[in-house]
Amino acid sequence: MNRVRAFLQFIRTVKGCFVLGLIAFGLSLFAAIADYEITATICFDCAIGLIGYGIWVKVRDSSLFLAFLKLVVVGTVVYGIYAFADYEGYIQHTAETTISARSDWLVGESKECYTGTLNSVGAAHLGKEVGYAMSSVSCDDGPDHKMKVTFYGRKVQADHAFANWRCTRNEVSFLNNNSFTCYQTGWAQGLKYNPQTERYESP
Repeated sequence: MNRVRAFLQFIRTVKGCFVLGLIAFGLSLFAAIADYEITATICFDCAIGLIGYGIWVKVRDSSLFLAFLKLVVVGTVVYGIYAFADYEGYIQHTAETTISARSDWLVGESKECYTGTLNSVGAAHLGKEVGYAMSSVSCDDGPDHKMKVTFYGRKVQADHAFANWRCTRNEVSFLNNNSFTCYQTGWAQGLKYNPQTERYESP
């Protein structure tokens, strides 16, 4: 009984957590080499948990931990603001893409365009995420041109089949090498991408 209590007291210390964490990490490496994937995963998770708890015990009452906690909170808030701004189309993304454009498209002229989001086959072929919405822009019956385009909208939109954009032709200069700027105006209605069936279906 005394040995059990001593062991429990040991693992509650920083040294104990790190020692047991390293042992668990070694067991996970051994299990991985021996192709025991489940055992390796369990041991690795235990190692991370023990080492993490040791770090928590070490710094929980220190000013360093409080500073880290504040940094996490601020980082979470900043990321939330960025994600919301990106969803609303306030974040700029420049991508090398294909856009259809007739030769009579004037500088400063805007057109209603759309892009199709990639399914798993298209995403694997282009090395993009499923739902990537900036691979090809259709604006008119002109020839396709591969060039840099500035987008204001989400890069990945797997919950929709098509995204609508208003694209404006720019005057190319030394300071601006993007021929087109596209602002997202919405989504095509009626179809949504189902990642389970990998098809565009009615909602």
